[in-house]
Amino acid sequence: MSINDKKRLLDYIYRSRENLLDMLENRKYNTKSYRNISYDILASYHDKHEQGKFSTIHELSPLDISVKNKDDSQIIVKYRLDEKFKNSGKLKLLVASMFNEHKLKKEDTLIILVVNAILPKPNNYYNTVYTFCEEFRIQDKFVQVFGLENLLINISKHSFVPKHIILNDNEVEDVCNKYNINKTNLHKILIQDPMAKFLGLRIGQVVKVNSCNPIVGYSTSYKLCVN
Repeated sequence: MSINDKKRLLDYIYRSRENLLDMLENRKYNTKSYRNISYDILASYHDKHEQGKFSTIHELSPLDISVKNKDDSQIIVKYRLDEKFKNSGKLKLLVASMFNEHKLKKEDTLIILVVNAILPKPNNYYNTVYTFCEEFRIQDKFVQVFGLENLLINISKHSFVPKHIILNDNEVEDVCNKYNINKTNLHKILIQDPMAKFLGLRIGQVVKVNSCNPIVGYSTSYKLCVN
């Protein structure tokens, strides 16, 4: 890796870190111990990550992240740091090893980080990221893939992105009773949608979307997460 390439990578790691932690905190996970880490310390974490070849093993480096919420469900973030996502046999073995060694359950999440942005491809069920994650979803393993470039901004704070709130089962039932509909009659949001990924939405979950339009004013809609 050239000096310029390493500088670019370290810049991405540092600039994406707070937005990554904000995403995890938005999902109700405790990120306090990972906050306020300087550029130099993250750079040293990266060096240890590379020297120990932690990108390819289940063990967690100082750069990787492991957080829990009040329900004791867990999110592990593994810095894979490939330039582009590659749906390879080695990566599949790494994911399987992560779930086994860290005893991850279906309620838990494994996030894989590469370098370049993962672009959303609505209605394209043959892109490599979708097929990779879907293969594990069928096994009750929830895996997400982000590029560091995806996390250089916090999309949930963008002025054009409405507020999204995940509803629990009782709230979904109340909505369906109020409008006399079935959950499947709701509008849809794809699991590949950037906000669905940010929230960690799973298929079958419902999200409440509060929008503000300068013409029609405030409005509320409900969306069901689907493939």
